[in-house]
Amino acid sequence: MNKGRIAAAAALILLLCSAAGFFFWLRASLSQLDARYAAIDGRLLRLESELTSQRSFFAENLDSRMSRTESRIRADSRRIVPKISSISNGVESMKADIGGISALLGSSSASSDSGMPAPAAASVPAAGTDTVLRIRAEKEAADAFSSGHFEAAVKDYGLLCESWPGNSAYHYRHALSLYRINPSDSRTQAQVMAELKGLPEADQDSAGPLELLGLIYADRQDWPPALACFARLCEKKPDDASVFREAAECAFYSGDSALAAGYIERAAALKPGDADTASLAAAIAASNPPKKEEP
Repeated sequence: MNKGRIAAAAALILLLCSAAGFFFWLRASLSQLDARYAAIDGRLLRLESELTSQRSFFAENLDSRMSRTESRIRADSRRIVPKISSISNGVESMKADIGGISALLGSSSASSDSGMPAPAAASVPAAGTDTVLRIRAEKEAADAFSSGHFEAAVKDYGLLCESWPGNSAYHYRHALSLYRINPSDSRTQAQVMAELKGLPEADQDSAGPLELLGLIYADRQDWPPALACFARLCEKKPDDASVFREAAECAFYSGDSALAAGYIERAAALKPGDADTASLAAAIAASNPPKKEEP
């Protein structure tokens, strides 16, 4: 009888030992899982931090682009208003003498603020009623553009292009008005590029078309042709800080940090203290650290 109890007690002890061993093994396994989960959680936190940083950078870049676009629109408006006033005064003074209109037309330029050359003489019609209608149409188109009614400006400049197809300034203004309606729309961008590339080569190399093409290429993140446009524009406008900043941005995203550093240095010299320039300069410097001198 005692032997049976002893055997049962021994069996119970063995069972308890086995259960204790299993418990310690289970506890060790759970600790390992906790460590793995902690490592995964740490990686996720680091990834979230990186994504937040990148999102902040691109948001600031977008805000900067929107601010520059708004500044360009205001600058265009300030340049167009004096021109409209000048045309209106000219029309009033020429009502008494139609011959004065012919003299005015012979000496006028296509658009003083478009970055385009004056139209060829072959594109200028004879003086008379057509001239008065043309001046009126120019004023209506300029009014629509300066007031932000770009759909109306597209229509008005389109009619001018149909009546005077050889006038590159009208085609440029038509393309610019179309672009302003929806700058990020791919079909609109394709139409604008087609119209600009249909201009004579000399007119394509003017400041206005170069800048507009550069902005479209940059919006498409097609950086090499965008850089080519703004590099050429830097030659034409060597004192314009915004042009050099755009060139620096295109060079930076093209992967040429050294070239970008040269452009942004020029932009900073032309406009000291500009926040957009400083932000881009910091990004370029971070991607292009100075080389250590060998001992």
